[in-house]
Amino acid sequence: MAAISSTDVFEAPEATLTESTPDVKTSIWSIKGRLGVLKYMSCSIILTIAIVGIMMAIAAASGISMSGGDPTQAQFSPMLAALAVVTMLPLMWIGCAMFIRRLHDLNLSGWFMLVGIIPVIGALFSLFVICAPGMKEGNKFGQPAKTAAWEKVLGCIGLVFFIVLMVASIVSIVAPSLLGM
Repeated sequence: MAAISSTDVFEAPEATLTESTPDVKTSIWSIKGRLGVLKYMSCSIILTIAIVGIMMAIAAASGISMSGGDPTQAQFSPMLAALAVVTMLPLMWIGCAMFIRRLHDLNLSGWFMLVGIIPVIGALFSLFVICAPGMKEGNKFGQPAKTAAWEKVLGCIGLVFFIVLMVASIVSIVAPSLLGM
């Protein structure tokens, strides 16, 4: 307990708020904690690879060959559809939990995730959340998450890929109108 240094009853108490707290490991399922830009991008890449891999396995199991198979000839299987739903729901939760922790890094509530539902505004907000730097100090959601070296490298690759994809998308939309096509 801190000693009172003054007899003034209206003086604010003193406290040291810069003490470091231990790095808290959070589960991929958890919405608690924070996720920095590079860690978010690296986790997003890993999640995307998992989703694509699962979808390719399900497509292969349904008879669609990746080397020229005709998807119109594939047989619909309720069992494979149920398998796709069962495997995608946990992955969707992981993606949502990651986005919420990214919002926490910006000192925003997870409820801001609902802004993504609004057309155009949601896309712009998501772009902001992906690119904005998080708070360097602790905030109401905890201390900044530590980012491993491999996460930094993978996150930088993801950011470069994301920027190239965004520029290519804008060029593909704008170029035809500029060229009179």
